[in-house]
Amino acid sequence: MMDSFLFEAATEDAEKAEKIARIIIERVTGHRVKNLIIESQKSLKGINVDKRGIRMDLYSMEKDTAKENCLLRSYDIEPNNYYEKDLPRRNRYYQSLMDTKLLPSGADYEKLPDVTTIWILPYDPFGDDRMIYTVKNVVTENEKLIYNDGVRKIFLYTKGTKGGSPKLKNLLNYMENTRKENAVDEELQQIQNIVDEVKCSDEERARYMKVYGVIDYEKRDSYEAGHAAGHTEKLIELVCRKIAKGKNVSQIADELEEDASTIQKIYDTATAFAPNFDITEIYKKIYG
Repeated sequence: MMDSFLFEAATEDAEKAEKIARIIIERVTGHRVKNLIIESQKSLKGINVDKRGIRMDLYSMEKDTAKENCLLRSYDIEPNNYYEKDLPRRNRYYQSLMDTKLLPSGADYEKLPDVTTIWILPYDPFGDDRMIYTVKNVVTENEKLIYNDGVRKIFLYTKGTKGGSPKLKNLLNYMENTRKENAVDEELQQIQNIVDEVKCSDEERARYMKVYGVIDYEKRDSYEAGHAAGHTEKLIELVCRKIAKGKNVSQIADELEEDASTIQKIYDTATAFAPNFDITEIYKKIYG
């Protein structure tokens, strides 16, 4: 379920998405959610056309059952399968754009619902080996003072050993290792049933093959380009060493068993940098 394709496919249907969101929210926050409205893969545009928008994996809003058109809380659930060094700032941007859509024009600020972002990560974002990190704004001069702006950021580390509850630990293990044997309780089995439906769907399998076929091609293409660039930089470095030893183009080509025209191109550019050869600049000069 950490895989973006599987998570998206499992939460496309509103009823199934509501079930998954409810289980995650309740295990993470301990709060029993009611009247949950789901918006999977919700996109929010930037405040201007030249500003960046966001796309949330699983966005939900909890309505007040006693009051009409009143939101109590909003939740953004984001499984993030790759390392991101600027995750706190990304979270800040997500939360700020979410806020702009939550308060109607002319409404009092007290009507602004609480916002909780839940990031599910396969790496430790803070290095303290915790299953759950809860971040809130505080008064730094006296942290006992209450500063309640309704914003809560939760970062979950799937391999964390400190803190959390057994039910949260089971959820995180299942999110990272989504297999039947890891669906160890009734709620996780409900998610597994949804996953099984997705995996048995001919339509979803075809979509998966198409998406990951493109991704695999792009990976191979990027690897080959990177491999070629790495080989060329190494070749430039070897040529520069031999130039420094007084070798000519013919000698270098013979010793490196490379095409003479290739060596000539590198030789002509590299000699302009002698005696302080800058491999990166030489590469840029030749290959742009």
